[in-house]
Amino acid sequence: MILGRTFEKFTIPNGYAGKLEGRSSYARLGLTVHCTGDFINPGWRGRMPIQIVNHGIVPITVVPHLLICQLLVMKTSSPSVCPYSNSAKYADDEGGPSKFWMDDSLAKLQDSIGHRQLPQNMQNQFLEAFGYADPDLMDRFSDYITMLRADEITNARDVMEHFADLDTKRNARAKKWIIACRVFGFLTFGSALSGWATPPYTQKKYVIWVISAVLFTFGIWGWFFAREPSQPFTRRDLEEYFAETKKKFR
Repeated sequence: MILGRTFEKFTIPNGYAGKLEGRSSYARLGLTVHCTGDFINPGWRGRMPIQIVNHGIVPITVVPHLLICQLLVMKTSSPSVCPYSNSAKYADDEGGPSKFWMDDSLAKLQDSIGHRQLPQNMQNQFLEAFGYADPDLMDRFSDYITMLRADEITNARDVMEHFADLDTKRNARAKKWIIACRVFGFLTFGSALSGWATPPYTQKKYVIWVISAVLFTFGIWGWFFAREPSQPFTRRDLEEYFAETKKKFR
């Protein structure tokens, strides 16, 4: 199987659904253009990914711009309450690799927002802003929404501003902690070695050595095992999101 994508970038309007189908001419050669992902949700936009498989025994050359598949568009009985662009990881898709690893975090985000019984437009804004993010950010926002009191959820912008401030501070604290572990872990170890080289070995020195050993462990963790904190959601990200949203509905 090879992963390809359509040359055309298109949008399925809300109130319609799409379906990607192969062509009979290529099917008779044993060529399929999708595994199971042929359905296109209302509101989806991007380049449709195609999973090209040759089931036959004859090699088939597939070149750019080949008319290999066709798009079927069907009208739905009613518009979608939550279009795909508001709540899914493949919105604005470029037909790239699978993002199955985001499923758990996206489901957690949707559940956290849904359980608060927020207005639909507010839910859509949260999903648009964080539903395409990395899983760590989705998880952090899910936890944040869960811990808020009902009277603290006034409007989407205020909630996101407060989260941006908290997330920026969290990122700064995490970076400072790693730096502190790296620096103090090895500084105290150097002092312990110098104390070892100059007898007598008093009780005070033993205490220093124990403390140094503990701090040295943190130093090893800081240099070799600590994971750099993920990028925070900042006020700048917030402004970019609302600017993009304003441009979309202009």
